[in-house]
Amino acid sequence: MEYTEVFSQWTTSTFTVPATCADAKPTFYAQLAEVDPAKGDQYNNNYFKGVTVLKPEEDRVNYVQTTTDIKQALIFTYDPSTRQLQEWPRGRIANVDNYSNFQLFGLNTQEYITGRSYNKLDCVLAAPSAGVEYLDCQVLTSFWPLTVLQTCPLYDEYFDTPLVIGEEWSETSPDCFRKRIKLVRACAKKP
Repeated sequence: MEYTEVFSQWTTSTFTVPATCADAKPTFYAQLAEVDPAKGDQYNNNYFKGVTVLKPEEDRVNYVQTTTDIKQALIFTYDPSTRQLQEWPRGRIANVDNYSNFQLFGLNTQEYITGRSYNKLDCVLAAPSAGVEYLDCQVLTSFWPLTVLQTCPLYDEYFDTPLVIGEEWSETSPDCFRKRIKLVRACAKKP
């Protein structure tokens, strides 16, 4: 008798743009931008896409994958009062676990984060540069100061997500590329 064992399952969704937008809580797509365009990888200009990974040893972990197709991209909100990057409309919050100084970027519910003592990302809107808005995120509640967002192709191969936030940039071992989160408005700003 033959059988197949499933170790992980991925689900993706297509979202519609919200009908209304509030300037107090901007709604946008998160797009990766190289910090140094001379040192780039295949994830530059990709959008965040949600991937639900189900594994027997884990209840449910939602990592962020990337896509070039804006129709598959997640929509986010940002509330300056909480400084949280939150998926719209599900409300999953950007977070990392607290086990090392080099962490996979995840999106999980408040209950999931609290139950596992995970750390939320603390994000601030950077001053616009040439009309482009960026969100700078770090982890302030971790034992390690996690301040460098980066993509690591090797992590995509082994962990199904290239997005990592670390204490420092990993230029080699593994080769990673520093990124910023560029905000692409999901709807036009009100005049």
